[in-house]
Amino acid sequence: MDEVNKEIGSNYFIPANSEEEVYNNIKDMSVSHVKNQLIEEYQNQNNTPSTSQIDSPMKKE
Repeated sequence: MDEVNKEIGSNYFIPANSEEEVYNNIKDMSVSHVKNQLIEEYQNQNNTPSTSQIDSPMKKE
């Protein structure tokens, strides 16, 4: 997430106590897949720079 935040100016973070759930949902994905998914989600938010929280941890496609 740090790499994506730096690259596109987002401020994604994983809420406290959600780390395990997020990990379980992305553990079988490649780093580039996770990165591309975060970038796509960010771009779908009308390209409005803001603090973005993953309200429901990323789900596998």
